[in-house]
Amino acid sequence: MQTLEKTALQEEELWPFLLRFPITAFDICLGVGIQAIMWKSLASLTSANFIHRRCLEISFIFCVLEVLLILIISSTYILKIIKYFDAVCREYFHPFRVNFFFAPWISLLFLCLGLPHSVAESLLQWLWYLLMVSVLGLELKIYGQWMEPSNLLAVVGNFVGSWLGATMGIKEAPIFFSSVGMVHYIVVFVTLYQRLPTNETLKKEHRPLIRVPNSYRFSLAWWAYTVPMTSAAVATVTYYESAPRTETRILTLVLCTAAMVCVLVILITTIVRTFIHGDLFPNDTDILMIVNDKKPKSNWLYNSERPSNNLSRHGNPNSASRDVENPSP
Repeated sequence: MQTLEKTALQEEELWPFLLRFPITAFDICLGVGIQAIMWKSLASLTSANFIHRRCLEISFIFCVLEVLLILIISSTYILKIIKYFDAVCREYFHPFRVNFFFAPWISLLFLCLGLPHSVAESLLQWLWYLLMVSVLGLELKIYGQWMEPSNLLAVVGNFVGSWLGATMGIKEAPIFFSSVGMVHYIVVFVTLYQRLPTNETLKKEHRPLIRVPNSYRFSLAWWAYTVPMTSAAVATVTYYESAPRTETRILTLVLCTAAMVCVLVILITTIVRTFIHGDLFPNDTDILMIVNDKKPKSNWLYNSERPSNNLSRHGNPNSASRDVENPSP
């Protein structure tokens, strides 16, 4: 592994695929899964038998695609855990990447919500408790220490789980998770959007999560747009059900269309970048960052023969900013 790292860093060769496969790939499952929920909600708006069936069929297609994506991405990441466990540990200790360990569980919650009514009604309550215990465990890890406030993904599981629990007839537990999620949401929202100018600047590959990526190349981070857009569309569907007016109908049509187009464009681009261009998974240099001096037991990421320039660039995110502020004479 030390030889592999020296080759990858010094000669800029492409790393093995598993080593380049990040936890953020589960964002794809989130974007596809919430589309199934949107089309299932749209099916309840019309009494026309033809349109109702078509919406349910589209929702079912997205459910099947969601299952396939979860199986493929989960299997790939399990292989990464087996072969490159230290790299997974580095992602887990990364202040930004750790938020995405919620994504597999949230994807399963989305899948349960998007299933056809005949299947969803047969779900067992213990399955909900199993998923939410996993979410709660990750929350205790993240909120038990200082966090890097770079996204709101960590609180999504509380609200989605509360929604699913309420549909399954569970009462007290969904209220608990919804309350905890609201408290955490306020903390993360204020911290994220009140970042001081003196705070460390997010890397450009993370910025698509919080700003329009006009000048940034396509990456998995673009999938982060699909969940809030589709969530807004689902909310308008619910609003239209309670207030069926022309204005709410137009708003529902516009947001649902925008969410659908967004997911299709990003999905097609992801396929093209993966199988045609082959550049969707570049060398994952983020896992080289030292976080709170927590080093895995194996030292393949800490090769003592690594040039100091590479370590300063990847190990210390502030080094680039200091070079700009204090240029050499």
